[in-house]
Amino acid sequence: MSTWRDREAAVVAAGEEVAAEEAAAVGEAAAPVGAVVEVPASGVEVAFRLSPKELELARGGRGTINSPGAAVTWNSRRYYWGSSYYQYRSGYEMCSMPLINSTDDTFNDVAFDNGTRPEMIAWSCHALSEYCCGYECCPSENEPISIWAIIGIVVGTIILLPVLLWCAFYIWYLVQNYNSRKKEEGKGKKAKEYSEQDRIRINVTGNENEGREKMAEEEKALMQSQITEIQPDQALENVEQTDPLQPQYPLWVPPPPYNSKL
Repeated sequence: MSTWRDREAAVVAAGEEVAAEEAAAVGEAAAPVGAVVEVPASGVEVAFRLSPKELELARGGRGTINSPGAAVTWNSRRYYWGSSYYQYRSGYEMCSMPLINSTDDTFNDVAFDNGTRPEMIAWSCHALSEYCCGYECCPSENEPISIWAIIGIVVGTIILLPVLLWCAFYIWYLVQNYNSRKKEEGKGKKAKEYSEQDRIRINVTGNENEGREKMAEEEKALMQSQITEIQPDQALENVEQTDPLQPQYPLWVPPPPYNSKL
């Protein structure tokens, strides 16, 4: 917006040149119409048209707005001299900046042809993606999602969903296979431990049985040796030999009958 002063200088120079040419042609002091300023960005002849009186105002450092309803294009954006001249467009919102009692002196030297200054300047910003920012439009941080973005998300989800499901199934299969293998290894290890324990127990049991048989044979041999030592004794002549392992007692002899002669 700092180019307004340059434009005013160009207006003054153009007005003086045109006024001098017209005065030389018709022999008058000044022509009723001074100059037309073309706005480069818009390509149409709008903005400032100076008469000799207006040219005198311009020499004092002020620019005159001849067509208040015409938009001034700057930086590819249209600006209007007040909300009453603003042209509404669908999808855009009006932004405005007061010029009266404003600390910004950008438009201090601009006035209408009657000498009054514009009270505000208005322009358009996209309602969904921009917001008013100084004399400009700044991009909004919360830009809405377009319908094409939504369609892209849906299509991408449909394409990626089978791939994600397959990946999840494959991971589940690997986990199950790993767990099954660990279980089989655990069972084999336990079976090996059990077989080793059984082998040790069988060996111990066999050794115990052999020891018991050996002890029984030794006891039997000892008893037989004791019986052999007892048989020669004359005091045991009448002992009834029944079982070698049974206790040995003398045979019972009944007493002689009463009044019998021995």
